[in-house]
Amino acid sequence: PAIEVAVTRRDPDGVAGSELNVDQALDLNTILVAYTAAGGSALRVPGAGSLAAGAPADFIVLDTDPRGRDPRLLSETRVLQTWVAGALVYAAPPEAR
Repeated sequence: PAIEVAVTRRDPDGVAGSELNVDQALDLNTILVAYTAAGGSALRVPGAGSLAAGAPADFIVLDTDPRGRDPRLLSETRVLQTWVAGALVYAAPPEAR
């Protein structure tokens, strides 16, 4: 939901008139970097926020590519798996896939 709000500047629940500072909307690539590479940089972990040889291999698997999704539906994107240091730490139940 937070990514959807950053891109659309609207309440993801569809509350009428909920737009807030629409001129401050971010493009999807900018906010994805903020949630990935920028977060890793803030933690001062070399390679965090990217998938590269020697990087920590912390990542998620989504049910769809958010870059191809209608921005008003970004909050419907679901996490299928979470990996930390190359190990699976979360898998969505089969009914959520």
